Amino acid sequence: MQRNSLGRCAGQVPWPTKGFTLVELLVVVAIIGTLVGLLLPAVQAAIESGRRGTCINHLKQIGLAVQNFNDAKGRLPVGQDSKGFAWGTHILPFMEGQTVFDKLDLSQPIGHYQDGLNAAIVSGSGAINLAPRCPTAQGYPTFVAAFGNTTSNPYRLVKNPTSSYQGNLGPWKWYAPTAGVYGLMGRDLTIRVKDITDGLSKTVLAGESNPETGKSMIRASAIGLWFGSCRNTDGVVISVNAANSGFGGYDDHGEISGLAKDGQYAINTYYDNVFGSAHGGGANFVFGDGAVRFIDEKINHSSTSRTTNFSSLGVYQRLMHRSDGLTVTDY
Repeated sequence: MQRNSLGRCAGQVPWPTKGFTLVELLVVVAIIGTLVGLLLPAVQAAIESGRRGTCINHLKQIGLAVQNFNDAKGRLPVGQDSKGFAWGTHILPFMEGQTVFDKLDLSQPIGHYQDGLNAAIVSGSGAINLAPRCPTAQGYPTFVAAFGNTTSNPYRLVKNPTSSYQGNLGPWKWYAPTAGVYGLMGRDLTIRVKDITDGLSKTVLAGESNPETGKSMIRASAIGLWFGSCRNTDGVVISVNAANSGFGGYDDHGEISGLAKDGQYAINTYYDNVFGSAHGGGANFVFGDGAVRFIDEKINHSSTSRTTNFSSLGVYQRLMHRSDGLTVTDY
């Protein structure tokens, strides 16, 4: 039998040629779409898991740096010193920030617009890159810009590096450096390990903050500042730009909510002095012993203001108190 050039027998019925019908194509597309829909949440969860891991690592580094600082100095870093520098500045040598730290003159104010000695260093890209930020909080600005009249208030920073992590001021909002501050990071407040009678494992050292907690931007003073802020006694009002992305770097009426948060209000609530995160459901905290724990936003909590009746404190506020003498159960 003769064969044609394709090797088929002469006279044989040709092979039928058939493509996808429209219905079959739509079915395939629908199947692919379903698979993508099933896989996307898993991919997003994996991405968030990685981001949360980075956040936890930041807090572990902070805890270790504070422990090393304590070993070297015999005390914890102050929340903010007399020149405006925050605890984040003081632990730089223990967080691979020695080069930037050595350039700073800690005997001078952190920011002075007219001479720009420290301000230029803090506002530089090297300093901005040193400030740790949680990758989940993607809307967090890397720095806040200064506004205001430099003649009436020359103490300001052109760019002030931000951070997702603030120290523990205590169970309630109080800024005096003596009576009333029971956390580990107060203004001009020297804390030694012996002062933490509740135990390092039962006292929060620092935690996450998120200025967009719950709603849109709370207000500019909710943004965390890593290096510090200018100490100002003139009551200069914090200035916020239209995009809610910056303020002048002043301490308005003695507040240090950009450097330390407190436990008076629950996690992830709509206040500028609260701890919170973009992870959802709570926030990560590092304790005095260096352990990092995720605390659920539904933890037992009371909104007790300054008091000597520590028994009225909820579990969350007790974790913020270094010496209340109260038992903290599982949380």
